[in-house]
Amino acid sequence: MAWHGRTLRRTSVLVLSALAFGGLTAGPLAGPAVPAGLPTGGTVIVNETFEGDTVPDPAWEPLGRACLTGAPVGSTPPSGAAQIPACPAAGQGPPPTPGVTPGYLQLNDASGFVGGSLLYRRPVPASAGLSVTFEQYQYAGTAAPGDGIGFYLVDGSTPLDSQGADGGSLGYAQRNLSPGVVGGYLGVGLDAYGNFFNDGESRGAGCPAGQQSPVQVDGPVAPNVITLRGPGAGISGYCYLASTTTPTADPTRYASTLPGTLSAAFGVTDPAVAKRLVNVQITPAPAPRVIVQLDFQDGAGWQEVLNQPAPAGLPPTYKFGFSASTGGSTDVHLIRGVNAATIVPLSRLDLVKQVDRTGAPLPAEITAGTVIPYQYVLTNGGLDTLTGLQVTDNRLAPVSCPATSLPPAPATGSTVVCTGSYTVTAADVAAGQVVNTANATATAENGSAVNAPPSTVTVPLVSSVGLTKTVLTPAPQTAGQSIDYAFTVTNTGGSTLSTVTVQDPLISPSDGSNPISCPVSVLQPGESTVCTASYLLKESDLVATGTFTNTATAKGQTALGQNVVSAPASATVGQVADIGVTVTADPTAPLVGGTVTFTVTATNHGPDDASSVVISNPVPAGSTYVSATPGTGTTFDPATSRWTIPALPLNGSAQLTFVVRVDGTDPVTDTATVVSAAQTDPVAENNTASATVTPVQRTDIAVTKSVDVASPQIGQQVTFTVGAENKGPAAATGVTLTDVLPAGLTLVRATPSTGAYDRTTGIWTVGGLAVGEKATLTLTVVATSTGLLTNSASLTTVQPADSVPGNNEASAEVLVRNVSPSPSPSPSPSPSPSPSPSPSPSPSPSPSPSPTHTHSPKPSPSPTRTHSPKPSPSHSPEPSPSDDCSSPAAGGWPGHHAAPSLRPGARALPPALPVEVPEAAPTGAPSGNGPDAAEAGEPRVSPSDGPAGAPATAGLAHTGFSVVLLVVAAGLLILIGGLFSAAGRRRRH
Repeated sequence: MAWHGRTLRRTSVLVLSALAFGGLTAGPLAGPAVPAGLPTGGTVIVNETFEGDTVPDPAWEPLGRACLTGAPVGSTPPSGAAQIPACPAAGQGPPPTPGVTPGYLQLNDASGFVGGSLLYRRPVPASAGLSVTFEQYQYAGTAAPGDGIGFYLVDGSTPLDSQGADGGSLGYAQRNLSPGVVGGYLGVGLDAYGNFFNDGESRGAGCPAGQQSPVQVDGPVAPNVITLRGPGAGISGYCYLASTTTPTADPTRYASTLPGTLSAAFGVTDPAVAKRLVNVQITPAPAPRVIVQLDFQDGAGWQEVLNQPAPAGLPPTYKFGFSASTGGSTDVHLIRGVNAATIVPLSRLDLVKQVDRTGAPLPAEITAGTVIPYQYVLTNGGLDTLTGLQVTDNRLAPVSCPATSLPPAPATGSTVVCTGSYTVTAADVAAGQVVNTANATATAENGSAVNAPPSTVTVPLVSSVGLTKTVLTPAPQTAGQSIDYAFTVTNTGGSTLSTVTVQDPLISPSDGSNPISCPVSVLQPGESTVCTASYLLKESDLVATGTFTNTATAKGQTALGQNVVSAPASATVGQVADIGVTVTADPTAPLVGGTVTFTVTATNHGPDDASSVVISNPVPAGSTYVSATPGTGTTFDPATSRWTIPALPLNGSAQLTFVVRVDGTDPVTDTATVVSAAQTDPVAENNTASATVTPVQRTDIAVTKSVDVASPQIGQQVTFTVGAENKGPAAATGVTLTDVLPAGLTLVRATPSTGAYDRTTGIWTVGGLAVGEKATLTLTVVATSTGLLTNSASLTTVQPADSVPGNNEASAEVLVRNVSPSPSPSPSPSPSPSPSPSPSPSPSPSPSPSPTHTHSPKPSPSPTRTHSPKPSPSHSPEPSPSDDCSSPAAGGWPGHHAAPSLRPGARALPPALPVEVPEAAPTGAPSGNGPDAAEAGEPRVSPSDGPAGAPATAGLAHTGFSVVLLVVAAGLLILIGGLFSAAGRRRRH
């Protein structure tokens, strides 16, 4: 048949039953079967017929009565093959004749109270979905056949070295105190007798109400039925999911909706007549479903009988098994033609990393030094053999593999499980988890590299569960009264918890009777569920103290197999304690983005002492948690927002300070509620209290100040620039700043970019500023006095209030200098080419090498001033004593006659300072500031103007001193001229 061989391994189109995409959806009770078909296009991983005398793949392991009918009687399986024994020569039923091929895998014969299992212990990938198809045979037993065949999937990281309870639990679920299969994920009961359907014998202990069988008693309540059960651990879980049943008039009996029978009619001894084809699928994530299809060999072909959402907590890999058993009712149970394929194709080299659960389970709290073991499951999903297999892990080395060569699936050895381990560090503990990624590579037959997609595993280091117990029955409680309890279970760790149950030795004994009912059995981190139970209070319970206390624990299991147990929680009846709470807030109008402190006070108003008080104080909406400080002897858990007070005596109080940051403008309300206490609280009205604060928006107006000239002269203008920027987070209105000029600065003009400036008060009215908007004010002033002057600007008003006062004021300084005015320079006389003392109207430089210069103290004032050009400098290779008036460097000192040439080693004296003696202007003469004061391009010099336009009154006061300097300068010039003339005559002679 096509599904036995490798024709499923590569098909371009994946075909699923249309019913898998929105058709029949089975609930707890299924409707009629519908036509269906097998998926195609996946990768075949396991393909074993069991028709021969041996089974090559050693991953198959038999338990109990399981044997191979085709093996010669008394033969021993060969080394390296599956160690499935040959069936004995005789059996009840009758079973197939031993030693004859094609044979079968026999789980048990028709003997009473026997069973057997066959387990496939090599993990197969789960992410690509899984479709398992097999033949099943149930026949040749009693008139009422029993029990049936169970097929189950378990977490592939577990060892799968044993089955679950036998009988009606079909090797999967628990039965009374016998545990179910380790790591159980899904059980499919092909139940001829009808016990796998019911929750008798404590099957499904601790399951929520929505996952309990409609029938809670034992017995053949639903014969010839297929039932699905979910995950379980030990004696908890394995909850009822769905079945092919329909109710009858008898509430304890259900009829089958299957279109055929799972077992052959009574008296049939031919296995061929009992043949049924079964297909079980788990479709790929993200919304995996369980689909069960049967072919009853009646010509109708494949028919879908169940289509149910898959249980939560899909494992990374699967292992699977088959179990069968008999009791007082019997059948022969056979299987063969097992084919397991993915629903979508695997990659050429598929890698799945998972925590290894084959050893002792990890502790619930993983600390530094704990060793985490890992498995690396690699499967060759291609068409050729891969060699040189290597696996690396970014957090550990080495990764050890039992083989480095992988033939293509489904050949024996096409899947290999490598191993490695990692030791947790203190840094990991601080991070709260260990995250690491594996990679794998191999070489194809053509020499090309084949890389597997990486696989990452995250291991939370803390898995925990909390429990509080509360008495629901109002006080007073008396003997003979039924006391109702509530058990609040909270996942306080970082791992998802499954098979969550509560055990109270008085209410729910360890044998599983009278279980505590919980709404859900799976809790994500942070989730809670409230379970309830009742207890009939006896007189003997109250004899000693008049009170009665009992203790409970909650437990669950992580996906890594960690067993998580809560601290004990107690509740006392017969005692009364009125616990009241109050909440206050400071401040009551916090700024947006600021913090507010809520103070929660719990007071015991009696009349008895209180213990195990738990108060819930969640983070208010519109705020972010900052810190919590519980009072002495109390604890607060931020993860659950639970404040625990172990003991609160009569009239005693305890406090919790709770700080949050305000996120927005909406009111923030902190609410504290008494969740539980060991005593009964007779007054519910004071068990809850709240405090509300109304946040206010805030602004941040940043003020800046700068000046363009830091060291001006007196009388000079400078400009101050004031900036006001709104840094938010709220828009600002009514913004005003104050900028009063200090003495010594006189305002010339004020230019605001927005608003107005009052020069009298110094107040700049800005108005509104959007977030990020900036306004500027320029103040142009004149310095009227010397010294260090400081000009400051500060924020005066703003709405909403400014929350950063440190940037609300800014200053700028100027150092005003008073520079003494220099005397105004007199126009320098131009050198004349002739000895005439009068300047020539059109002077030209004399070609004579020794011109004679006549220096006039000052030219006579004339309405029209004539300027002579400077003589071109004459350069000689050797210095000459001539009266050449060349400049020492660049034509002499500005405004003065050039110094004569000097002999080598001689020094030139600097020119005399220009001194101008103020004179009265002739009538009609142009004033010193008039347009005729100088020709174009010359500076205008006025005896009435000092430097920078300052009055020259100080210069006039020194007139006498100027006359003296003029006389001295004139004498020096005459003396120097005479010396040079004499020297020239001597040389000529």
